[in-house]
Amino acid sequence: VLPKLALGCTLPWAFVHANDSASGHIQAIADWLRSEENAYFSDKVEIRRANPSDPNSHLGMFATSDISAQERLLHIPKDSLIRVESSGRYIDDMCDLAKTLIGEMELGDDSEYAPFVKYLKTKHNGQIPSTWTLEAQELLKNI
Repeated sequence: VLPKLALGCTLPWAFVHANDSASGHIQAIADWLRSEENAYFSDKVEIRRANPSDPNSHLGMFATSDISAQERLLHIPKDSLIRVESSGRYIDDMCDLAKTLIGEMELGDDSEYAPFVKYLKTKHNGQIPSTWTLEAQELLKNI
């Protein structure tokens, strides 16, 4: 499963620093996800650069007010994921997912996932969680 957005690149309803191209892509993804049924973003978080004056600093999720234990900050419904049916073989599933993603990229603006696909085209190898090692992916799941 490849989410329509990568961790650290989701946006709340409330706030975005849009002073560079990455932030522009993130804003487009946020606007698109806002239109997705059953999606949720807490107004207690914002996505911005770690150092707002440095367009090269990492994007991150930052609290804008106190957050209670177990409080939901965001929800991305399964319908908002690029997915393939599992064959039970990891390598086959990754190949099928890659083919599906290539198809979405070829559709460009006509893709149901257009904002996410445009964002992915700006990323370098190793920046997308599905390309990480299984250990790194498991760590991400436990965060």
